[in-house]
Amino acid sequence: MPSFLDLALESGFFAQLPNNYEHRPRPAPITSLNFFSLNSFHNFMNGKANKNPWGEAVSMFQSTSGTPYFFNFHNSPKYENSFAKKYDGNTLVFGKTGAGKTTLVNFLLSQFFECA
Repeated sequence: MPSFLDLALESGFFAQLPNNYEHRPRPAPITSLNFFSLNSFHNFMNGKANKNPWGEAVSMFQSTSGTPYFFNFHNSPKYENSFAKKYDGNTLVFGKTGAGKTTLVNFLLSQFFECA
């Protein structure tokens, strides 16, 4: 947490340099709550490649990080063999005019008919 430092200016400056940890004017231990606030511990979603209600993933897209994202119409548990189980399959596509909503839906339908 940043704070205004006016009484121990030299100590505050030199504490920023390597190997001067003991010169910190206001030592504050990092608690587990602070640690989780500082670190994100997240990654890009990757979907579920196989063992879906319809078998393999309907399609594979590329995420913004370049990793594969396996698209499915059903939301099934990630580490469970969900083949032939009945899960709700709801899909909603948002976008402005000309963004490619109809193209995306037609692509997903064509991929679906390849799986079926």
